[in-house]
Amino acid sequence: AVFARLHNLRSDTFGSGKKPFVVQEVIDMGGEPIKMSEYFGTGRVTNFIYGVKLADVFLRHSNQAKWLSN
Repeated sequence: AVFARLHNLRSDTFGSGKKPFVVQEVIDMGGEPIKMSEYFGTGRVTNFIYGVKLADVFLRHSNQAKWLSN
């Protein structure tokens, strides 16, 4: 409902027909009542689980560093 009411950005600054860029932060560590996938259609989603997984790699609790790429 909120996203449908967003107006286009100023055309003199951003160009004609440009929409706001939406980013949402979702805490979905598994077992949460709200899932990250519920937000995929509304914009970009950041999730805390990525940081947890990355910390696990750097703290050498797993051997998954081979899957990291730049």
